[in-house]
Amino acid sequence: MAANARAGAPPIFNGKRRPFIIVRPPTRVPSTTFTNEKNGILNLDRFNGRVLLVNFWATWCPACLHELPDLDQLQRLMATDGLEVVAINLDIEGTRLARPYFQRLNIRSLPLYLDPTGHTAEAFGLREGLPWTFVIDRDGLIQGYLMGAADWSSDDGIRLLRHYLG
Repeated sequence: MAANARAGAPPIFNGKRRPFIIVRPPTRVPSTTFTNEKNGILNLDRFNGRVLLVNFWATWCPACLHELPDLDQLQRLMATDGLEVVAINLDIEGTRLARPYFQRLNIRSLPLYLDPTGHTAEAFGLREGLPWTFVIDRDGLIQGYLMGAADWSSDDGIRLLRHYLG
């Protein structure tokens, strides 16, 4: 029987080139920090109790250009359901490059988070390419990830996220 056909299993979701990979068993979110636009130090514990969609992106990534507006829309649509989109920029120059990118794409619902050292991305095990997106449940467990762009605000993307929102 296919994994998604089992009762309680997450629905299948495919990105533009790769599928969403379910992590079995789920793993604890790494204990690492990133910053906000004002250099405030944060970690993912500040979002306890919410389902997180953690997205790593950079201004030099063409796929990120197409994905960020969808993530912004998703944040608007599902914030009241308990979803928090955490888009973390990996540019070494941080806010100086990332803020104009957000403005150019008319990103209004996503706070700008930064990881210019790459330590958070490294703790998540990122390898080649961007974007990378992780689904983290309310208990701080990584349930799955997708490497590459995806339309997270599509019907299939929302169906997957609603599965984790319960």
